[in-house]
Amino acid sequence: MAGGVELTLADRWIRSRLGATIRAVETAFADYRFDFAATALYEFTWHEYCDWYLELAKPVLQDAVR
Repeated sequence: MAGGVELTLADRWIRSRLGATIRAVETAFADYRFDFAATALYEFTWHEYCDWYLELAKPVLQDAVR
């Protein structure tokens, strides 16, 4: 649970991917590899969040509207 809300499998997955992305960006910044940081952020945003998470969340969001 996060803040009293039970997370779905998709929620837990995206949080784990976000954590991995944050670690990659922090490492890239520490090494002054801003290109690696930008790539990690881009890949998370488009390949993880937009391509997968939003598609997985649509049924849950549609049920909430009904």
